[in-house]
Amino acid sequence: MMNLITSPMTGFSPGYLIIEWLCIHQKKIHTFEMILKMFGRVFSLILKQVKLDPHSRGIADVNTLFKERVRESSTLKSVVLLERNPDNPVFRDLNVDEALNFNVEKDFCNPHQLVRDERKFNLRKKFFLDLFSRVNVHVLNTIEKPAESLSRIIELGKR
Repeated sequence: MMNLITSPMTGFSPGYLIIEWLCIHQKKIHTFEMILKMFGRVFSLILKQVKLDPHSRGIADVNTLFKERVRESSTLKSVVLLERNPDNPVFRDLNVDEALNFNVEKDFCNPHQLVRDERKFNLRKKFFLDLFSRVNVHVLNTIEKPAESLSRIIELGKR
């Protein structure tokens, strides 16, 4: 089992889930409304109570969403990084160095970093090196239909 790795990216408590769905497909950005459509039957009443910011993002207590199915810890087995590049394959595996390089080249997949200095860069790099050395890392190219991408992720979860 993996020790808990504290993310230098967020200041959120482990008991909360950040609901920020950015599925970019056919130049559309689907956010909270897409989550309601996809998971509406299961979480609709709870998700409708979440207060949203102007970008349709909100924070929901996972204990409310999942009730008795919440665990104090879990084991992370895989990380799926997203890209959109028609020249690359739809799905590929990365080794630790490739994953770290991908993440550094893509600005740690987070263009909204508030602090950008050498110290924070090194903290982020150390965090992802530690993470990627403990899990399987894959890249999902979002050039196919969202349903096909979702099927790939679901199949990955069955391995």
